[in-house]
Amino acid sequence: MGSTEQQNTRGIAAVLASTFAYFSSFHMLLTAFPLYVVSLGGSEHAVGLLVGLFAFSAVLFRLYFGTAADRRGRKVVLAASIAASTVGPLLYIMPWGMVYLGGARILHAIGAAAFIVASQTLLADFSHLKNRGRAFGLYAAASGIPMAFAPQLGLTIARLWGYPWVFLAASLCGLFMLPGYFLIQEQGITRTEGLPKTWQAVVDSFQAALSNRWVWVSGIALLSSTVVLGALQSFLPLHATAVGIGDIGFYYTGFATAFIASGMLSGPISDSVGRKAVAAPSFLLMAFGLLILSRLQSSAMLVAAGFIIGGGFGSANTVLLALAADKAPRDQRAKAVSFLNNNFDLGIALGSMTMGFLAARSYGM
Repeated sequence: MGSTEQQNTRGIAAVLASTFAYFSSFHMLLTAFPLYVVSLGGSEHAVGLLVGLFAFSAVLFRLYFGTAADRRGRKVVLAASIAASTVGPLLYIMPWGMVYLGGARILHAIGAAAFIVASQTLLADFSHLKNRGRAFGLYAAASGIPMAFAPQLGLTIARLWGYPWVFLAASLCGLFMLPGYFLIQEQGITRTEGLPKTWQAVVDSFQAALSNRWVWVSGIALLSSTVVLGALQSFLPLHATAVGIGDIGFYYTGFATAFIASGMLSGPISDSVGRKAVAAPSFLLMAFGLLILSRLQSSAMLVAAGFIIGGGFGSANTVLLALAADKAPRDQRAKAVSFLNNNFDLGIALGSMTMGFLAARSYGM
């Protein structure tokens, strides 16, 4: 028993270290890649298409990898993510035009889709009801901390040495995921089926996972909260400008800080008092933060709103992931993770497009 617990502890640590490396690579490219496209002569429209292509491809690939991870094991999917996260950034170095970059973005999206599915499912496998919230809280920190430094690091490297060095650094972060891969020892995966060969096979495999009421509840709740985040991405700059606030950077600083802290706090609390008891106040916090934004008058109020909304979302995100992992059977867990994360992306997209359109009309743009 002690040996199993040690393997689980080592597995959680390996997943968290790989998560830090992956998100360092991801956020390093988040700010540098659009500027790189422009430097090659791409328009703002081309930037939007290439960024959107990455996200859309990741959504589709995530469905496949959710099925693959439940059928053939998590490490197979993790290996695919490491390969794509290492090779993908290197493909951007070749200045062969926008169509070529589109293909490179699709291949790189394999890394994003596969890593999210593999890492979160492994974390659920290595944890149990009494510590799963804590594990996902630490995951929030491992994925959130790179948000604080990697975007600026990417821009600094690009300014000092050029964009190819940014892509080399991002690729190196992919390689840093390798030690974690070798430390992870999967348990309890029965490989009775092959990899899905058609999209119909993927759709059929999701039917059992989506018949689980708690997976749906967690997914819809996460979708609702990310619609709010997507809306804020679109209307917050307009709203802040309208009330005379030019710099909204401190909003995101407050949001990121609270997101990390609340995830680390709410996870262990939910292990003790239950997931639902923590989720409900999290949504109330987000609502209170939105109320502050509706009455926005100063930069201090903007920072406070960012901190409150970030705290509410960090808590909700952590607890909902843990709840779905609690309720999903082990052989359906990766598909549940895939469903939740696709709802995350769908919520961001819906909020950005619909609320962005309404915001533009409200502010006469």
